[in-house]
Amino acid sequence: MPKIKIRDISLYYEMFGAGPPVVLIMGWSGNVRWWPQEFIQVLARHFQVIIFDNRGSGRSCHASNGRPYTIPLLAEDTINLMDGLDIRQPHILGLSMGGMIAQELSLRFPHRIDRLILACTFSQPSINNFVSSNTLKIIPRYLLDPRARRRTVMTNLVFEHRFLQSLSPERFARIQEAIDSQGMSHGAKMKQIRAILRFSSDRRLEELQAPTLVLAGDRDSLINPNASKNLAQKIPNASLKLLAGRGHGFIFEEPNESGIIARDFFLGV
Repeated sequence: MPKIKIRDISLYYEMFGAGPPVVLIMGWSGNVRWWPQEFIQVLARHFQVIIFDNRGSGRSCHASNGRPYTIPLLAEDTINLMDGLDIRQPHILGLSMGGMIAQELSLRFPHRIDRLILACTFSQPSINNFVSSNTLKIIPRYLLDPRARRRTVMTNLVFEHRFLQSLSPERFARIQEAIDSQGMSHGAKMKQIRAILRFSSDRRLEELQAPTLVLAGDRDSLINPNASKNLAQKIPNASLKLLAGRGHGFIFEEPNESGIIARDFFLGV
């Protein structure tokens, strides 16, 4: 079980493939099991892929010193992990909360980042970034659709409705098992939520230097796709790609397609 000591905690990590390094940063309450193997395999054919559990998630320690979590703290954890693994200038992909960590990482340590993908994330919390027209369809559907009620509200928000409807019970069970694995304490979840709600990079985005791809599903019900458009507009020379008919969990919904998009961007294709 590979772990590395980072100041007051130990971070769990896994590595795949060989080549230039790519660090994947997971979102709120997630852990390494949330990265689809198909997605990792596409990248691992060209890169050394590093995945890890953020502070308090999965098999990484939840520090007991009462220190609040902040996005800058989680970014420092990532830099310290890179230092411990002797990774100097990787490509970075941050997903949701991981995208906030990736923004902070790129702003605070610009010389340590090669290329950057910000996936289904935002630059600051606001009601407009959390609510879209698609979000407003979820609650009545959840209340009225018996199949939807058998899932959690979070599952309905993370995944696009038609994707959920198309899943076989077996595939849904595999996805749910990965999401439920290595459960996170309520206290650590709340610390991560508070970190998200205190985060803002909006006025600093013009300082971001790394070549950047902003990536999201155009039917994201958890984070408004307009938040991705805002990122792409404010980050110098950033490009934007919205995946048609995909939700917040587009990496689960289309792991091969998502992996190819990330691979090509990191390769500069």
